[in-house]
Order: sequence, then structure tokens, then C-alpha cells
Amino acid sequence: MRRDGQRGMTLLEVMMAIAVFAVAAAILLPRPRIYLAETGRARDQRIAWTLAAQKMAEIELDAEIFEGQGGGSSGDFGEEGRPGFLYEWSADRVEVDTVAEGDLESEPKEIFHVRLAVRRSDETEEGGLLTLEAMFPSSGDGEGGAGP
Repeated sequence: MRRDGQRGMTLLEVMMAIAVFAVAAAILLPRPRIYLAETGRARDQRIAWTLAAQKMAEIELDAEIFEGQGGGSSGDFGEEGRPGFLYEWSADRVEVDTVAEGDLESEPKEIFHVRLAVRRSDETEEGGLLTLEAMFPSSGDGEGGAGP
């Protein structure tokens, strides 16, 4: 009920405008948080790929790992300036059946199966950011043979 000549909004109109704004905000505000979380995870995965490639190269170049039955280790990337990222790797000598060209019979050979997992230190979910697996030929008999 307005008086003639008065301008402005009634209390009911103001409350309706606030209600419409609140509903719109409740629908739209969670979206940016979801996008920010996904962007952060994508950034972490990109960093993890770089760190994993570096660690896999270190493993591949360490001849002691490929002597005997393999090995394993875990730690963080503090020396690389990324202490919030952790790694865990294992290298195991495994036997696989192969078939030589022109021969139908399988022939067992040994390889090293290397598994490297990278995750953030604050992650609790299984699997982490990424897991790399690689296979390297073994040219030894399990007792001091040369690796890749």
C-alpha cells in the first residue's frame, strides 16, 4: 500500500528479491569450488607425471636395482622442491613366457617389473595421483645379472 508520490519498495518486495538472490546463490556458488578442486587435482597430476618420469629415469639408471631380485624404496620429493609429494616403487624379477619367431613353443624369460606410485602426502584415497608400471629386460640369472 503506497501513498501517492512515494517511491521505493515495500518490505515484501525486498524480502522476495533477497529470497530469489539466495536461491540463485545456493545453486551457483558450489560450482566454482568444484572447478577449483578439479583444477588443483589436474595441476597435481601434471606435477606428479613430471616427478614420476624423473624418478623412473633414476631407477632405470641404477644398475644395483637390476642385480639380484630387485628392490624398492619410498620417500618424498623434498630434494626436487616438492616435499608434499610422496613416491613408492618396487622392482621385482618375474618370469614370463615368450614365443620365439618361427617357434611355437614358449620359452621362459625373466624381466624386471617396476611399479612406481606417486601421491600427495595429504591424500588418503588408495592409488594416489598416478601409478606407472614398466618392464625391463633381464640379462642375468638372478645372481648379479646385468639390467637394462
